[in-house]
Amino acid sequence: MQINLTPDAVQHIQGKGGQAAVDLISFSSRGGNATEVSVDTRIARRDISPYRKIEQDGVELFILPNLAQHTTVMNIDSKKFLFFRNLKADLELENGMVLGRRASWA
Repeated sequence: MQINLTPDAVQHIQGKGGQAAVDLISFSSRGGNATEVSVDTRIARRDISPYRKIEQDGVELFILPNLAQHTTVMNIDSKKFLFFRNLKADLELENGMVLGRRASWA
């Protein structure tokens, strides 16, 4: 799996303890079902024993084994809105599906 972390993402993760968990979150609404990619730096109370640990660029990423097995490329970036900062990820799966990236209308 190829993992691309922007310098801002590395700095953000290191500033929050140097660890982040990558998960898929599925939810339903009136418009249907959706799946989003979550990158969470608050993993102190989480059971990370089933996760696969990947160390890169001075940070530790924890990814569920089934997700890691089918992901070919993972991109993680840090986005800022006003004074809030959050991590965004997109995953390219081996079947060509892309999760976490919004369509561009340009």
